[in-house]
Amino acid sequence: MSRIIKFRAFVNNKMEFFDLLQSDNSHVDYVDIDKVMQFSGFLDDKKNEIYEGDVLFCPNRIKNEYQEVKFMNGYFKCEYRTLYEFLQWNISTVAGNIYENKELLNKN
Repeated sequence: MSRIIKFRAFVNNKMEFFDLLQSDNSHVDYVDIDKVMQFSGFLDDKKNEIYEGDVLFCPNRIKNEYQEVKFMNGYFKCEYRTLYEFLQWNISTVAGNIYENKELLNKN
């Protein structure tokens, strides 16, 4: 099984998408490594790509909740489950990310 490996970064107050190597094999400009987010390989219910650092809106719970996607111990996780398991049991849409919409996590 293979998946597309893509990244995005929050640089100069905006989200930028990039590959690690440009077509001429030169490296991209340096960015703050803490603000680089990897594509998880999963799509939300609206077919939006889900990246590390995204905030997912989950309306199908007892109450509406927002959950952050994290990469920990070799897995993309949401809440206490792997992202794969989380998406199997929850309707989820990307509502924002932790850099531009951190306030969403305070709505829980």
